Amino acid sequence: MTLPPNSHADDYDTSREAGESVARVSQARALLPYYRDADLDGLTQSELGALSGLERSGACYWHRISDARAAGWLEWAYDSQGKILKRSGNNGRWQGVSVITPAGAKVLDGD
Repeated sequence: MTLPPNSHADDYDTSREAGESVARVSQARALLPYYRDADLDGLTQSELGALSGLERSGACYWHRISDARAAGWLEWAYDSQGKILKRSGNNGRWQGVSVITPAGAKVLDGD
């Protein structure tokens, strides 16, 4: 599995240091149970942040959502017209909804 870099060249030093010190795969995996519990309703990044408590911690958890999507563990949810399903986030802006994939469920099941 290929994931994007842990940080970007123009990030603050603290972000780059944090990115070098964590196992992103395990962080992305830790988010999967919330998506499995949400089932087909999926979650926006704001919903995940509120459920997991990461929203209050200041963690950049939305990056791990992108990592899980890149790994094939999450995918966008689509409406009946084939458009990405969106719901209003905690900031009042529309956010895409992600759902767990069969590959993500297999990761949780230990396969």
